[in-house]
Amino acid sequence: MVPFDARESISIAVAAKLSGKGSNTIRLWAEQYGIGRKIGGAWHISRVALQIFLDGNTAALRAYHAGDQTDPAVRSYFERVGCAALLQKTQIPQILQNRSGEPDQIVAISGPFTMG
Repeated sequence: MVPFDARESISIAVAAKLSGKGSNTIRLWAEQYGIGRKIGGAWHISRVALQIFLDGNTAALRAYHAGDQTDPAVRSYFERVGCAALLQKTQIPQILQNRSGEPDQIVAISGPFTMG
């Protein structure tokens, strides 16, 4: 949940209901497995990370924690839980060619470009 976006956040009570577990278990998971974070004294659980954790997809959870939204598994979880709008736009490098036709430099360009 970095950067934090309230649209990804659910309460401990909602996470407990979705998972079939108790509130204390959700708090423990948030602390131990990084599926949520405490902000201003209140826990915010990531609906994306919770689903990844419930599925036991450790590779996707590692990619999520690393902020890798280009990972197809991570992207699919954002879509699956209704958070596709939160996926960051990915900048695509533009390779410029010099007069000989060889790559000269890579320049980051901005725009509404997405990968996948």
